[in-house]
Amino acid sequence: MYYYLENNQQKGPVPAEALRANGVTGETLVWTAGMLQWAKAKDVPDLSKYFTEPDIPLDLVNGSVEETLSQGKWVADTDGGMILGTADEMKLAGGDGKGQAGEGYRPGSHWVLTVLSLLCFFPLGIVALVYALRVGREYAQGRWQLAERASLLARRWAVAAIVVGVLASVTVVGYWVYQEVKKEQREEMERAERRRVIDEAYGKLTDYAQHHNKECPVELDEGLLLTEVKLNASSLVLRIVCDERQFDIDAMNNSDFDAWRLRILASLCEDQGGREIMEWCKDADVSFGYLYKGNYSGDECLIKIPVREIRRYLRQH
Repeated sequence: MYYYLENNQQKGPVPAEALRANGVTGETLVWTAGMLQWAKAKDVPDLSKYFTEPDIPLDLVNGSVEETLSQGKWVADTDGGMILGTADEMKLAGGDGKGQAGEGYRPGSHWVLTVLSLLCFFPLGIVALVYALRVGREYAQGRWQLAERASLLARRWAVAAIVVGVLASVTVVGYWVYQEVKKEQREEMERAERRRVIDEAYGKLTDYAQHHNKECPVELDEGLLLTEVKLNASSLVLRIVCDERQFDIDAMNNSDFDAWRLRILASLCEDQGGREIMEWCKDADVSFGYLYKGNYSGDECLIKIPVREIRRYLRQH
């Protein structure tokens, strides 16, 4: 505990850390038990740390901060008396400990961060907006500490909203990319499987055509002679020479081809071998047809069954 002289009057005792708050400066004479005589506060080893700050005063007039030189010390002049303006003590006067206090120091509302937070993550951005609006309201009503707190919370909520928004965006984009990659992999597997099925079916049709071409001509029925099995990328066609004494090619060309196709499909699918050929045509995505040719006139009649009709018939039967 220390005593000090003010206007040649002894005052105290007060703790060492409270000397400045009581108006003691480095030039003020102080004394405590163990000292032989009064000495300047700045010359007392135990007190030197309290009097090493520059003697630049801060004058708080009607709640505003002004830098003014007054008796070689920092002074905060409030209605409650004289308070020394150290970093910690200035907070008692409504400041931030950096030489700013009262309405002279307006905390920031962090509008840029707040707007970004609303764009990044709206729910948390709304909280940041509420606190940002509260800064100005609290400051206008003279509640400077509440304004400072609102400013701090506005920044924290805004940063939190931006971080959450960025993480959410990264997560969503990452999930979308993952799904697209998986989708592409599935489609590639399906394409590979489709190519395998087509190649396998086409290979069976090729063997079928080669086998029958080796045996041609083959009599299929009375007046019908199979002369060639022709396979290309889009169709399998059986060339048949007709005895025009029994088959009228012109009449066939003028007949109902739909009825002909249904009769051919029904006839083929009743036989196990014929149904296999239809299955191969379906899988290889090739059409099936008969090309009838007159043995005298050379007239031709092509009855072709598209793949879609083959698929529909096999699905229904």
